[in-house]
Amino acid sequence: MAKVLTIEDDAVTAREIVTELRSRGNHVDWVDNGTAGLKRAVGGEYDAITLDRMLPGLDGLAVITALREAGVQTPVLMISALSDVDERVRGLPNPSRPTKWSRASKCCSAASARPTAKPCCA
Repeated sequence: MAKVLTIEDDAVTAREIVTELRSRGNHVDWVDNGTAGLKRAVGGEYDAITLDRMLPGLDGLAVITALREAGVQTPVLMISALSDVDERVRGLPNPSRPTKWSRASKCCSAASARPTAKPCCA
């Protein structure tokens, strides 16, 4: 069972992500802003993180930048409602976009199983 942190400010979207990941046997913690998400991610020993791009407090790019600067290499699935492709993938080394929650869940499971984690993003 993977331990996943979901950082998402929209309650409906968060509920969908958490429900899908839990239905696949994952333990999921949820926070609704970037500042709390960063704090949890740095101290939480997570196998994977789902991260919204636009968040209150710190946005998703600031969170992932701070994580990497702190030495946290947890795989990250970046979730974005932004329509501009350049904005969706800015700063991310591995742009791919899961189109269904089941695929996103598989991405989290696969990413958390990697011995050397690389960000997995959407």
